[in-house]
Amino acid sequence: MLAAAPAWAGPWMQKRGHGLVIATWRDYRADERFSLTGSLEPLGAGGVFRGRSVHVWTEVGLTDRWTGILSGSVHSLRYQEAGYQASTTSPGDLEAGLRRGLRVADAGWQVSAQMLVKAPAYSSRAEPRPGNGQADLEGSLLAAGASWHWREATGSGGGNPPTSTGARLPPAFTGTSG
Repeated sequence: MLAAAPAWAGPWMQKRGHGLVIATWRDYRADERFSLTGSLEPLGAGGVFRGRSVHVWTEVGLTDRWTGILSGSVHSLRYQEAGYQASTTSPGDLEAGLRRGLRVADAGWQVSAQMLVKAPAYSSRAEPRPGNGQADLEGSLLAAGASWHWREATGSGGGNPPTSTGARLPPAFTGTSG
């Protein structure tokens, strides 16, 4: 049995010499689109769009504070309506970049800055296009890690344990990081 869970971009760094590879498969079909007013309308006279793609995201730790990122995809796309048909199988956009750990801790908040460059890896004549046809530069500040959970106050003495700064939490809250 296979199970899938959502993958979220985050500030976590790969340790030097370690990495990860995430591969996804998408299969989708559409026969409607949103109009400029936001209502649904048909794609065209009997119009149907079909897409299948494989996407690979890789990260490798260059040092404990620098992670290299490389991402790419391959698409099989087809559009048809009355009197018109177009299809292509080609690479999609290629992304490369770096993530720098600004706060890297064993527990608690993680903070990093990330820069990605994206460029088309397909011909400008590909129809339908597997991307938007332009190069992009994206910068992100990523943070995650601490969360607060409600818990019942117990009336037993001793109170709540101190936080990492030594302060005690109000009796009804406890903090965890993860």
